[in-house]
Amino acid sequence: MSKIEVRFSNIQKNEYESYEALVWASVESDTIKWEGELTVQLVDGEFDCYCQIYSCDISHDDCLRDNYRDTDELGIFDEELMTRFFEEVVAEAEQGFSEECTLDALLEESCGLKLNESSTSAAGCGIAGGFHLEKYTEADGDKVLLVAIDSEANGDRMINRTKVFDSEEEYDEYVEDCSEMNGRQLCWNDGNFALQMYIKMVDCEYDEYVEDCSEMNWRQLF
Repeated sequence: MSKIEVRFSNIQKNEYESYEALVWASVESDTIKWEGELTVQLVDGEFDCYCQIYSCDISHDDCLRDNYRDTDELGIFDEELMTRFFEEVVAEAEQGFSEECTLDALLEESCGLKLNESSTSAAGCGIAGGFHLEKYTEADGDKVLLVAIDSEANGDRMINRTKVFDSEEEYDEYVEDCSEMNGRQLCWNDGNFALQMYIKMVDCEYDEYVEDCSEMNWRQLF
């Protein structure tokens, strides 16, 4: 009788700053059993049929799911059992990631800010493509975080881009700059207002990038 067990261990980042889940797993068929820790890599913000699975306990090339048949440890199990085994491993990785790496936790890690639990909508409607803007405030300070969230993405890919303001006053100035277009005052729930805020986030991000490159090039001259 076959038996599969999986247990989520933890989430970590690899050398490429991508998330991966560690899952302890075991597979058993009749008198044959294997158990060990598997590393499941997040791909495009989610765990799916394309995510890579590796094991430090087994000598193998590329994804273990693709070439387990070539290994002494797992090649002895039949295909139907191993298909179910890897499906359960991926499902456990996905469940563990969703519980441990909430959107708030991912935001705090990416921005280095301790945020208040609740957020407010920065604009009254979303932006084409599934984006919407959220405003967070710092729990132990005055900073404000503006976040463009991609509701159609998963995992850390939900955070499309962020902008940190040193104070509410600075954030209010930013909002005021975005509330006018072609001499017309935009309402909070106007789609153009949300779009203006997002475009300005992109522009500010580009300006910061250009400034960083300019400083780097200036240093290289001396």
